[in-house]
Amino acid sequence: MFKVIEVQEDWVVDEEWMGTKTKFWVSIPPDGEIWLFKHSRVSGEFFAGEHWSEKLASEIAKAIGVPCADVELACFNGQPGCLSRKFSQLADGVELVHGNELLAGAIQGYDQAKNYGLSTHTLENILSTADSLMMTPEAKVEAAIAIGGMVTLDALIVNVDRHHENWCVFRSREQDGAKHSIGPSFDHASSLGRELNAAKIDSWLRSGLANRGEWYVNKARGAIYWNSSGSKGTNPLELLRLAYGEWPEMITPWLERLSRIDIDELCRLLDEIPAGYIEQPCREFTADLLRYTYRELTGIRL
Repeated sequence: MFKVIEVQEDWVVDEEWMGTKTKFWVSIPPDGEIWLFKHSRVSGEFFAGEHWSEKLASEIAKAIGVPCADVELACFNGQPGCLSRKFSQLADGVELVHGNELLAGAIQGYDQAKNYGLSTHTLENILSTADSLMMTPEAKVEAAIAIGGMVTLDALIVNVDRHHENWCVFRSREQDGAKHSIGPSFDHASSLGRELNAAKIDSWLRSGLANRGEWYVNKARGAIYWNSSGSKGTNPLELLRLAYGEWPEMITPWLERLSRIDIDELCRLLDEIPAGYIEQPCREFTADLLRYTYRELTGIRL
């Protein structure tokens, strides 16, 4: 069973945590490691599920080998949330640079202040920008494969929020210039159907609506576009298919890894979420969602 960390007020190190702020930094004893606590928002009478989707997504990422933020379930003053560990790579001399800053420096006219509905946030622009930062052919290949890992993860968990501040690179200054590497995946709250509460799922079951997991997956819109003429972000599963057709070398390693994992193993992770932190209909719906995306992804190369 996943543990739940009870965050104490005297752990808070962010002086602006009071009021309407929904996230803040804490230092957890005894080692003083820095983590970011994020509240799960309330939607009507239900919690939005961002706490369990963050935790489950991080465990799924680890299972398939996609580097990602460490996440733990947590609560603060009786309210559910999650903790995300500060990246250990951010030592002296290393900085985190978000995608919007990188793209604004590489793509003429790119609007780094706009998070959503930005059609120039294309996969091709992301790849070309990352490629331009890498100093060696080996680093360029590694960067493309790392981005392919995030695309694969997003397709599997139906992450619809990979906007340009939800991916990053690490930058360090060296004698021969700046060195860059793709940062781990993070901020997966908007995934796995977490916004669907038990009442909504139960209403589908009572209405006899079949294949709602498949329907939900295929109607989803992501925050990465396939081309800049699109009016909406590309569906995460469709983005994976298109990326595999165009750049199979960056997707194939992840599909091969995924095919070696039993889907039951991934679905069993849902059973590790404690009662009270996810509703049973949500648990069952998310398992159906994962079985569908897994089947679609592992069938691409058949």
